[in-house]
Amino acid sequence: MLLPVPTVEAPERAEAPTRDATQPPAGAPATGLGSLGAYVWPYRLLTSVRDKSLLAGAGMTALIGVVMIVLSVATGSASLGVVAALGWVGWAAAWFVIVRAWWAYRTSPRRDHHLLLSRPGIATVEEVRRTVADAALVRRAGQLRPALAATRTQTREPVRARELSWLVGTSRTEPVCAAIDVPVYLAGPARSGKGLTVLISAIMEAPGSVVTTSTRADNMEATIAARAQAGPVYVFDPEGVSGRATTLRWDVLAGCEDPAVAQRRAGVLVAKVGFTGENQVWATSAGGIVQCLLHAAAVSGRRAQDVHRWSTSPEIAREVVSLLERYSPESNWSETIAAIQAEDAKMRSNKWFGVESAFKALDVPSVRAVFDVGPGEAFDPAAFLRSSGTIYMISRWRDTAATGGSVGAFFSLVLDDIAQAVRTMSQQPGNEGRQDPPCGLVLDEIANIHPWPGLPLAVAAGSGEGLYVVMGFQSRSQARDAYGTDTERSLWENSTILLLGGGSDHADLKELSELLGDQTVSTASRTWGGGLAGALTPSLQDGERDKALVSVDELRRLPERVLLMVQGRLRPMVVTTIPWPERPWAHRVHASKAWHNAHPRTGEHLAEAYPSNSMAGEGSVEDRGARQQ
Repeated sequence: MLLPVPTVEAPERAEAPTRDATQPPAGAPATGLGSLGAYVWPYRLLTSVRDKSLLAGAGMTALIGVVMIVLSVATGSASLGVVAALGWVGWAAAWFVIVRAWWAYRTSPRRDHHLLLSRPGIATVEEVRRTVADAALVRRAGQLRPALAATRTQTREPVRARELSWLVGTSRTEPVCAAIDVPVYLAGPARSGKGLTVLISAIMEAPGSVVTTSTRADNMEATIAARAQAGPVYVFDPEGVSGRATTLRWDVLAGCEDPAVAQRRAGVLVAKVGFTGENQVWATSAGGIVQCLLHAAAVSGRRAQDVHRWSTSPEIAREVVSLLERYSPESNWSETIAAIQAEDAKMRSNKWFGVESAFKALDVPSVRAVFDVGPGEAFDPAAFLRSSGTIYMISRWRDTAATGGSVGAFFSLVLDDIAQAVRTMSQQPGNEGRQDPPCGLVLDEIANIHPWPGLPLAVAAGSGEGLYVVMGFQSRSQARDAYGTDTERSLWENSTILLLGGGSDHADLKELSELLGDQTVSTASRTWGGGLAGALTPSLQDGERDKALVSVDELRRLPERVLLMVQGRLRPMVVTTIPWPERPWAHRVHASKAWHNAHPRTGEHLAEAYPSNSMAGEGSVEDRGARQQ
């Protein structure tokens, strides 16, 4: 449900500059080699220079100067001496500039970048063009969006690359895109530029609806005005973390008339309420009780506030028995609630602990109001998907030591609803087995909010149904802490990996380094042995050895604005990222930020959220994609 919001002045709309879709975006950072950056040999030439080579050149310069002076003195020619001196000074000045430039370059991030691009095991420009560039994705339009491709074939209109992907950056001057059929695992420590270079772009360039999570309002404030041009926008922030009013309310009871739905939701709600080790058995008991409460409220027309009230005490929940006997006798779930009433106080307390914790977040009246939705007010996921809308889900950080109270579990339920709606709509006639346009889940800080149990399934199967995932973690260890070792490895192995520099987990970096393979390098050695009359003679030996294609240290020191992309069986790609201020649509981000600066929070009252319909109807996502081209 979209709550009423005040009428406010929207930022002035401006057209984005157009560009050739086959060229990197304006402002894309270059490697410093222009069009030569597409090839390997310039990087090899640059990085093959060694200090001793330059020192030899400087020594030769000095030698030439000495020879010139000697010749001028020997010939007694003053003019020759002047010309020789001037020539030598010019030559020496040129060498000084070269040596100084090399000295700055030899330890610079740019040389680190060039070293990676010089290696034969890194993807070449031909491989980039063939697999992840704009033209390559357009050739796959029938596979990525079959319904759209069929429509465009009838209308004889071209399919654009941004309708099939979002732009990650450039590699060897070619655009590198993330197609909508591949999940993305983004790993980068705090302040490594995940939002600046990747996540905001994934939101802005999404070809369909977007659901994005965060523990801060930054991504919302940067993109909401532009996303409002494509469809309705919603802020879902029950705890007021962003300082903005929540404009979406979600009914936790929707669909719980079906016992299977109630059971799934109960499992999510009790999954992170503090049961570990031997106490895990109580989670099962708590889940059985919670599913009864949800189902009883749904079939009897009650609301979330009633469920919250029942969850506070087994005695208060006695009325659930009669409700289930009356409205759902075939489920036999009334016996679960009746049985717990007859148990001793300690056993009943142990089982009820998880029930109370599951709904602890609803103790706060303002939070409870977001989920306490009346008839006809419930959020409609199917309508949201059809309208290419955007939901910004913002929550405070999950306290790993807490046993309840976070709304993160309810966020997981909303994501479940969206994923199920995508699955259902993908099977509708005309969609060719895929929801069209696709729905993107841009999950920033999902491990710090609530580990969504549905993420592994969305990563493994969602792309085939029109649901693609971009998940951002500070490190693999953070993901393992949230999902467990085996599940995290599944996420890693089934995704396109985007690695930013700055990570320091040696074991994870070494594993990736080994995954990337080795390179063969030439070696030369000199030995000295005895010769005739006892003289020592040198012996030169050439050989080869294998070393890591990208070392652990090089992975840690990936330069700013550079990431490593590993996708399937392709060779790794060294990608130059494009921060959002250098994207063609940057003016829209600035306009969105300006609106939020002009409407700050005052006092204790939440500020208004960006109005959902202020710019809706001014262009579809596809139209916006055309302007981005």
